[in-house]
Amino acid sequence: MLSTSENVESQPNPRRRRGYGAVRQCVEFLVCLGIAVSLCKTFAVETYMIETGSMAPGFYGWHREVTCPQCRWHFAFGVEQDQGDGEAVCPNCGFGEIPVPALEADSGDSQNVAGDRVMVHKHLFDHRPPRRWEVAMFRNPGQPTDNYVKRIVGLPGETIQLRDGDVYINGEIQRKTLDQQRQMRIAVFDNDYQPSATDRTWHPRWRARSEQSPWRVDGGDFNISLKETSGTISDPSDWIDYQHWIRQGGLRTTTVPLAQWPSEADPPNPFFSNVTYDATKKQLVCRGAMPLAARDHLAGLSQDFAFQQAVDLLFERSHRAPITDGYGYNPSTSETPVRDLMLELQLTFSGGIGEFTVRMSDGREIMDCRLDFSRKMIQLYSSQQTTPIFEQPLPQSLFTGTAKLEMSLMDRQCLVAIDGVLIGQPWTYPTESSPSPLPQQPVQFGAAGINLRVSGIKLFRDVHYLSKSNEAAYLPYQLGDDEYFALGDNSPISEDSRVWLAQPAARKLTSRHFIGRPFLVHLPSKTWRSSISIPDFSRIRYIR
Repeated sequence: MLSTSENVESQPNPRRRRGYGAVRQCVEFLVCLGIAVSLCKTFAVETYMIETGSMAPGFYGWHREVTCPQCRWHFAFGVEQDQGDGEAVCPNCGFGEIPVPALEADSGDSQNVAGDRVMVHKHLFDHRPPRRWEVAMFRNPGQPTDNYVKRIVGLPGETIQLRDGDVYINGEIQRKTLDQQRQMRIAVFDNDYQPSATDRTWHPRWRARSEQSPWRVDGGDFNISLKETSGTISDPSDWIDYQHWIRQGGLRTTTVPLAQWPSEADPPNPFFSNVTYDATKKQLVCRGAMPLAARDHLAGLSQDFAFQQAVDLLFERSHRAPITDGYGYNPSTSETPVRDLMLELQLTFSGGIGEFTVRMSDGREIMDCRLDFSRKMIQLYSSQQTTPIFEQPLPQSLFTGTAKLEMSLMDRQCLVAIDGVLIGQPWTYPTESSPSPLPQQPVQFGAAGINLRVSGIKLFRDVHYLSKSNEAAYLPYQLGDDEYFALGDNSPISEDSRVWLAQPAARKLTSRHFIGRPFLVHLPSKTWRSSISIPDFSRIRYIR
């Protein structure tokens, strides 16, 4: 028995052996993982942090996360470490003077946020050249120690020109695919994020054209019943219009007729008021948006009915402005009108044989996307043609649930998609040499003879490329055999080929400067106590 006991004790403990094996496997795994990551970083993929906002809002540099106190829209406000406190303007509802504390890297503030971190496919451009509208990382041609992320728009040997915010290559406007438009679009207004109805400085931007409208408002949604309309959209009350209501500021001049100024009141002093009376032209004139206090003051000067009407009309019109190229990421005084828009909305159909139509205009062309539920067809019409550009069967998803409709009028091209699938072929129309007026009603939708709920209404704009003083690209520029032209999506503040080529010693972007192609935003935005990175999962995404 003793010998048996000794024999048993001399055997290794199976449990202990399994423990050692598990530890060894874990160590081997971590070592192999470290080697794999090191090899991957050296030869294939590397992570970079974006520090500036030249590609915002697609990619964030150093910034603060801001929530508008009026509409609750969440957005990023770009800041630099050496700047003091700032004030942001909500890009959704236009509410201004939102305080933004300075960004202090070592403050321990849990709201500090760094820039987005992107994973870059290194050496991809060793196998193929960059493509137009593709995001690329490269070394600054003038400062090789600085890495930049921009969008490639001009390729070797081409003649490039920026005109009216668009890119022209060899005299032809460059149009984007639907996926490229989605990658570059910038939010103008999300109807699900609206200020309170008690906010006197705000009017809803989507409004019924008539007080007798059959549309019923439910938060950010619109509902219409077939019992309240005919089968076709024949009455102005069947339409909902988008009016770009601004809260304050602006440089536009608005006028309304007024036969005479009330005799019982003194005309306003032009040095102290943005509202004046032009006795020669018999007009009430306002520079920028009329402040609410100014409207109340003027309304109290006289009880004359014509005067009261003129003041109310001037107040309303002065706040209706064109959609411009403003950015919430950086304060901007630019008010360049933007024509190129995209509408996205959700449709829930529940009966009827009427129709639903989205109408868009860029001031040059008017396009109608018509959903005919009696024939179960979708048609695209142009104001320049009497017959449909295309006619396709309505997707089945429109009859079985909620479907997403997208329509864009960008780059002199109209695209329509339902549930992400392009309907018909893109329709293009030529550019013109003479300027055309801005559209008074850029986007509308209407319905009749159906039960329909319209929700998730979002309006976007295209990137509008600005010219800068002395920049080469404002005039046609011929690219060399190994020369590329790169632009930032945040055009007002981006340092890119427009600036580099305008400098005395022109700095050209060539193939030797490329590092690779960013393909994943893998650790966006947030840091905690200035050292621990916390993923913002809502913004982790692949870069197409």
